[in-house]
Amino acid sequence: MYMFAIILCTHFEGKPVPPYKKMYLQLFNAITDALALLEAGDADSAAQILASAQQRGEDLYISREKISNVSTRN
Repeated sequence: MYMFAIILCTHFEGKPVPPYKKMYLQLFNAITDALALLEAGDADSAAQILASAQQRGEDLYISREKISNVSTRN
């Protein structure tokens, strides 16, 4: 049963699912770091951390989309 659940979470209709858990954890950690910086009065660094986390999340999603598109063409 456990192995079946993993397969369902990583693929849907034969296509890889974007790594939402990894994207969520990266964003959560960035938000935590940014909040600490905001409390310390460093808004510029907080903004940089959040922008970087957004870019990493987008990169993860796009890279998974490219893999999905290649695998559906074969």
